[in-house]
Amino acid sequence: MGIIVHHQPVNPAALWNLHVWQAAWDGNLVADQAGTRKGNLVDFGLPDVPDPRKLAFQYQSTVAATGAGTWEADDFARRLYQAADEIWTFEASPRVLYQDPYPTGISFQAGDVLTVHVITQSMFRGGEIYAWNPYDADLPTAVFAESGRDEASGISTFRVTLAEWMTAGFHLKLMNGPKWEPDSSNRVWRPCDGSELWLKSGQCDVRSQSLALTTYSLEVLYSAQLAAPPQFALRDEVEQMIFPVTATSAETYTESALFRVATYAVPIYPAASYSVFSQQDVETPALVRP
Repeated sequence: MGIIVHHQPVNPAALWNLHVWQAAWDGNLVADQAGTRKGNLVDFGLPDVPDPRKLAFQYQSTVAATGAGTWEADDFARRLYQAADEIWTFEASPRVLYQDPYPTGISFQAGDVLTVHVITQSMFRGGEIYAWNPYDADLPTAVFAESGRDEASGISTFRVTLAEWMTAGFHLKLMNGPKWEPDSSNRVWRPCDGSELWLKSGQCDVRSQSLALTTYSLEVLYSAQLAAPPQFALRDEVEQMIFPVTATSAETYTESALFRVATYAVPIYPAASYSVFSQQDVETPALVRP
């Protein structure tokens, strides 16, 4: 048995199925597993594979009385970015939590304040955090305005004062007038996350440590007939901002002199949503690569 998955659905009494797959280039695995109810959770086991980060999974529920089945939206398809013995997932969010949501000795009370630091260049500058609980439609929602802004770092700060219905956990996303984060950015806060939080717009994760740009290497195979490596650009899909990416080196491809390999340094916030595309009509039309 691989990683144990504890899923918290709105209706744990339904029949739940875990659908897991790997892309063709990662092994072309497809598997399904029925869940086992444990209180308000439904438990599953991911397949035991060498690298669980190559897995993607989502849920399907079936009402036993009618046999009607429902797939959750593709926005909530989940991937792992680290290995763990157990993980926790939630209704209406793609977030994967790698620790017990309710650790012993940690609790919050109404009136406690969460300080939320949000990295947003422009899309949600001056915006708000929208909070709700999908597990009880009768509960209210809440909106929290930006309380501070550091333009140099592109970080907005929010003070989230917990109401009684928020103390055990809630969902949250960014909004700014008519602009909302996509559903794929829906986040979950649980007591294990603490009171000092860091978010990146478009990223469904919640961190307890500050986020920093991390530089990754991108290698591109291109025709040796080109006089110089092709130019690429990076698009932040949520902020809708474009950043040029230039080659740091280029060398002949070891398997064939007909090609060269260019290496690019790409600074991104890990687990955020980006795409890469070529410029100067080197591809017609330009391919957008997520």
